[in-house]
Formats: sequence, C-alpha cells, structure tokens
Amino acid sequence: MAKTSTMAQLIYHKEQQLLKEAIFGGKKKRIAVAAARRCGKSEMLALTMANIAAHSSSNILIYAPTLQQVKHIYRPKFERIFANSGLSILLKGYSKTENEYTFRSGARILLGSAENLERREGVDWHYIVCDEASDTPPGKLPIDSGLLPAMARTDGVAIIAGVPKAVSCGGARFKDLYNEWKEEPEDSIYAAFGWSADGLVSPEYIEHARATMLPREFKEHFGGVFTELQGEVYYAFTEKSIVHNTDFNDDVIYVATDWNVNPMAWVLCQEQDGKMFAMDQLYIRNTNTYECCGLLKKRLAQWGAAGNPLIFLGDATGAARKTSAVASDIHIIRQQFPDATLRYPKANPSVDIRIASVNNALHRNRLYIDGRCEELIKDLESTSYKPGTLQIDARNPDRIHSADALGYLVYAKMPIQRDNPAPDFDGRIHVYKTADGRPQTADDVKIGKKHHSAPFTFATKR
Repeated sequence: MAKTSTMAQLIYHKEQQLLKEAIFGGKKKRIAVAAARRCGKSEMLALTMANIAAHSSSNILIYAPTLQQVKHIYRPKFERIFANSGLSILLKGYSKTENEYTFRSGARILLGSAENLERREGVDWHYIVCDEASDTPPGKLPIDSGLLPAMARTDGVAIIAGVPKAVSCGGARFKDLYNEWKEEPEDSIYAAFGWSADGLVSPEYIEHARATMLPREFKEHFGGVFTELQGEVYYAFTEKSIVHNTDFNDDVIYVATDWNVNPMAWVLCQEQDGKMFAMDQLYIRNTNTYECCGLLKKRLAQWGAAGNPLIFLGDATGAARKTSAVASDIHIIRQQFPDATLRYPKANPSVDIRIASVNNALHRNRLYIDGRCEELIKDLESTSYKPGTLQIDARNPDRIHSADALGYLVYAKMPIQRDNPAPDFDGRIHVYKTADGRPQTADDVKIGKKHHSAPFTFATKR
C-alpha cells in the first residue's frame, strides 16, 4: 500500500497557508504564531521542520519550557510524519539519549527545553522553534537569550508559537512580540500569524467549552486571541455576584479566617441550595484573635445564630502564628468555641490555585457575596497584580485580607485541583477538577469523551 502524504492530515486555512509560505519562503526571520489549542499549530511546525531537515543540512532546535513537554508534543507528530510520508527514507534515525533526529542530508532536529538553553548556544542554528511561548520563562525566548548570537552566521529563523495566555509567566512578552511583529511592513523580516478553532473543532464542542470555561480563557484557548488581564485578580467577580438581604438558617456557618492583625478579616458564609453565600464579615483593626472571637459571638447572637454549628477554616499558619503571647490563633479558637469544628490544613494551597478556585466558583454561579460584606467586595473589585507580573499587589494594607480568607474557604469546599493531562492533548497542560469530580478550566480543559458528554472531533481531510 502506498504511503499517504502527511500534508493531507492538515486542513490549510488562510493563516496556516501563509505561515507555511513564510517559513519556506526564506525572507521572514522572526515569526510569531498565536493559535487556538489543538488546531494544527505544532503539527504545522513539525511538518515544515521535517521537510526542511530532509532536504537541507540545517541545524534545527525545537524547545518548550520543559523537555518532557517538547517530547510529549513533538515525538508523536514526527513519528506520524515519518511513518506516513516519503520522508522516512531520508531519515537516518533518532537518538533517545540526545533527543535528536538525524538525516541523510546532514541535517538534525534537536528537541530541547528552556531549562538548559545555555547548552545550545555553541551551535550555529538555522531554525529555532520555541513552542508554548506563553509558558516560557522570561529571558528564554530565542531573541531574548544567548540563542540570538547562535543564529548570526546562519541568518537563522526564530519562531515563537503558543496559545495566547494572559495569566502565565511568558504571556505578556509573547503578546508584545506578536503585536509588534504583526504591525511590521510586509517586506520586513517579521511576521505574525494566528487562527481560532472555528472550522477545526466541532461546533458542539466549542459551544460546550463556551458554556463551561471562564470567558477570558475561552477566548484564548478557542479564539486564539490575546486578552487583557487589566490587573484584575478576581476577574469573574461582577455585579451579578452581589446579592442582598441574605439570612442565616439553622445549618452550618463557615467562618473563614485570615490572620493579619491590622486589619484582621473573617468572613461568615453558609451553603444554601448548593451555593455558597458570604453573608457577613468581621473587619477589625489593631486586634487579636481573642478580641475577634468575642466579636464573633456577639455577631452570631445578633443573627440569632448563636446555636448554629460552626466550622472554622482558613490560613494554615494559624497553627503556629500567635496574635497573643501565650497561645496560637487556632488554639484560642478551640478554647473560645469548644464545640466548633476546625479544619485548618497543614499547608496552604498555592495562591494561583486559591484564586482560580474563587474565579471558578463565581463564574459557575456557585458563590455569591452579600452587599453588607463591603470590605470583601472592595477586595474582589480592586485586588490586582503588580504591573508585568503575576504577583499580588499588596501595597495597600487594607486590601486582600478578606478575599484571602474567602479563598481558603472556597478552596476547601469547591477546589480546583491539578490532575494529569489527557494523553492526546499537546502542550503544557494544567487540568483541574472541582470537588464533585468535574473537569474545570484554569489554564486548559481536559479533553476527551470520557470527561465530557459533548463530542470532541477535529475536521480532517479524507
């Protein structure tokens, strides 16, 4: 049976065709590719690099943030390409030790990682491809690292590619380069290409993703477009998240605690009809845990909820931290509320997972904030990242503490947790599951029929 051309496995729309022509044309030396997830970006790059290597003596480096990642993305693609095309007769072999394909033409394709780029600076590279650029650490893109001089004698081509991401270590730099190169004149050495999932992923699955993903992440992963983070940490918080005149019933009241002293912020929540409501809060300056416990008793009495079961959750440091001279914060709570349940973890969740849990709960309409929680609302509206970073801007001492307290509770009750990536999903995948076992997105959605009821298919050419 004759082997079929690998070219037939991709559907070329305009942008993909232009990308192929730019790479083969030789005039474009700096190329950015921002495309929707699983829509042919890496497949196209693998195919073009395989064809170039088979018919030249080029040195080609393809790398991602980690070696495991680049092998996960490109090894299966190259194996398919060489198995289903005439290129196989031009391939000498693959070294598992060096992670390198060698060709009869004298060319080679090396798979590497951003973690050890300095080891690759002594080679004259003709092509350097950085995939998953949004997750590539600062200073590790081809034009930002020691790899740039390594292309000087060859007049090499640098390609940066990935899914656009606002919340990632390299997303801002990737976005800047993409936008800059896209505006360059047509006769320059710069070019930028991008495409969405439309026509490449089934409409049913796109609609399913639109309904379940956060709007910003849907635009990135399925629209293939860069979004504006605008510094907002809790971007899923809107006016629709605010309710009024909620009231405690006889069920459990959750007390979410943050141990900052000035102010100390505790949030009182209750689960009703499958949703979590932040109904009231304590926000006290220059205080300690003893005083907060006393005020909490008074506040519960005002609500007529002094007899309600209580569950305290919050910052894990309370087991060791002392806002008094004689006892830890958690020990004080145990003394003041002997019938309460204390659920403090041994270690806190990472900040990004805690924030993602809150945004996920808000987006899925599982978390609401009563208007009387004024300080909490201010936190959710104003907490921002430091410019150009993913670090929380904590310069205002009045802010972030109420939102932190709420985040510990939300993570405990409806967490987003990292799971293993779906085996057929390329790139750096962070898959998350909620407490009830459903996959949810913070960076990516886990794909596959066994995880979703909606079909997931790619358009193919027969």
